[in-house]
Amino acid sequence: MLSRQNKTLLFISFLCLSFLMTFGCQKKQKETARKPQEAVKMLSKVGFEEALRAHRGHVLVVNFFTTWCEPCRKELPHFIELSESLKSKGVDFVGVSLDATNKKVLKAFLAKVKIPYPVYLADSTLKNSLKIQAVPTTYLYDREGKRVGVLQGGVSKEFLLEKIQAIL
Repeated sequence: MLSRQNKTLLFISFLCLSFLMTFGCQKKQKETARKPQEAVKMLSKVGFEEALRAHRGHVLVVNFFTTWCEPCRKELPHFIELSESLKSKGVDFVGVSLDATNKKVLKAFLAKVKIPYPVYLADSTLKNSLKIQAVPTTYLYDREGKRVGVLQGGVSKEFLLEKIQAIL
């Protein structure tokens, strides 16, 4: 039989363990929510159209890429740099992966590259509606949401900046 002191110690240990399990789990959930790039979201045709409407009033640069494409990887630092330097001028960037693989590949890629803007994985409805023939492909939209440019193949930072400035 347990002594009164041992029962008290056991009860306190149980309370501490319960507290740690309850609040430890909540903290992890909140931290995950703060890191949007860790959660890869699928983007449908309807979702893409909604995203275009959400960015009205801003110039929008949508880069379609795959994780295995060398020209895509080569131009990505330009997109990252310009997204940070042009944000204050009302230019938004979005990445859309056209990878045929599952979300794990894109998630690992994003953890390595650390893209500062939202990146989605296109579903079949979006892929079929876009009819993109080559990657990388970049769509440029004006502030009214009208597509005003299509850039195919890897682009230099200077060329991309020139095209964006023409829209501004």
